[in-house]
Amino acid sequence: MPGSAADGYNAAIDIDFPAENHGLGKNHESGGTKMKKARTAVVLAAAASLLAFSVSAAEVKKGKTGEELFKQHCTMCHPDGGNIINAKKTLRGKDLKANNIKSAGDIVKVMRNPGPGMNKFDEKTLPDKEAKEIAEYVLKTFK
Repeated sequence: MPGSAADGYNAAIDIDFPAENHGLGKNHESGGTKMKKARTAVVLAAAASLLAFSVSAAEVKKGKTGEELFKQHCTMCHPDGGNIINAKKTLRGKDLKANNIKSAGDIVKVMRNPGPGMNKFDEKTLPDKEAKEIAEYVLKTFK
């Protein structure tokens, strides 16, 4: 069909005047039809762009996952849940329990006020929501 994407014909560029048929017979699309198709294509392209933008905006608002935050802030001293400073204070379940750390809140408390050898992560450096994401990731991952 002339004007379709399948034959490579670009209706948005080739515009006929509606009053002329150019002797191509009754199956030839009029300029008005081509303009409507061109407008529809532009509207659909704009809608697709807006949809793609809204999805990426939602992803930005969502923020980083606990795993991503852990890799960014913790993994250099706690690779694979270990502890390069103090082998008795790993992030593995048995060591957390031995150090009286049982919940995500307990982990956040240690992050906010750590013992010797660990960097302090105050709320300015690591907001509560992100600290909690890390803590939940630790509890879930290093059982």
